[in-house]
Amino acid sequence: MNRIKNLFLVGAVALTGITFTACEKDENDEQKNPSIALIKPDSKTITVTTDSVVSVEVLAAAADARLSSFSVQFSTSGGLFSNYDNAFSGNRSDTTLNGANFTYRANLPTLSGDGVIVYRFITTDKDGKSSSIDLTINVQQGEGESISFYSARLLGDQDGSTGSFFGSSNGMVYRIAEAKANSSLVDMLYFFGSSNAATIASPADNDAGTVYNGSTSGLQTWSTRNATLFDRTFLTPGQFNQINDQTLLVSLYGVDGNQSKVNQLAVDQVIKFRTVAGKRGFALIKQITNNGSSADGITIDVKVEK
Repeated sequence: MNRIKNLFLVGAVALTGITFTACEKDENDEQKNPSIALIKPDSKTITVTTDSVVSVEVLAAAADARLSSFSVQFSTSGGLFSNYDNAFSGNRSDTTLNGANFTYRANLPTLSGDGVIVYRFITTDKDGKSSSIDLTINVQQGEGESISFYSARLLGDQDGSTGSFFGSSNGMVYRIAEAKANSSLVDMLYFFGSSNAATIASPADNDAGTVYNGSTSGLQTWSTRNATLFDRTFLTPGQFNQINDQTLLVSLYGVDGNQSKVNQLAVDQVIKFRTVAGKRGFALIKQITNNGSSADGITIDVKVEK
């Protein structure tokens, strides 16, 4: 009888030890991070052509706590990560969550030239645990992409402090003395006139000659005055933004214009031009400032044949 009692006591102690050990393990278990997975594209590293848009789908799932947020960051050329403010409506890079799952779907822009852009997707739960995943996009010019893209070039007016002269072969903006020294490279200039208003013209344009007529660096003193030809188009900013190779540029360009200037310009207009070197291009009017200050001018995006 005593032998049976002793066996019972030993079993009870052993069971208690097992139970105690199991409870201790549960209490010390680390809380798990939420999970995040790139569903689309099906690889974390892809290669696309310049100006491409990449469709993404990212799935976040809770572990031990409900999800509290999801955010998107980006980095270019190996630089620091910054918030991607167009990830969600209202120019926000993040959104608040309160659930077990979240799927992020978006069409993300890449680059207008060769380079690398990395998008980072981050999810955080209500315990402050987070997980992230990166999508690395190598951007390269594709076959036939023999065009140059110059973004947000500011040309000041004749009274401004910013250069007013532009070379489409190199994307440079020149002040008038510099422009004279590089006159063979200058394809267009900007001025604001009482009747012409906002105007882009060639150095050979007569009205431009009356505006920039200083005795030292005026157009009449230049060794070369390129006779670039211009015309207006019916292209929208969206159509301009889709031009990513020479084939599309030429198909939209049509016939040459025959004007030495285009005046009365307005934001979102697209003009076309052909240089004396025979290069065809488009310029999108992004902004016009005319407040009577030294910062007055026109901001343009330019796409032109190389």
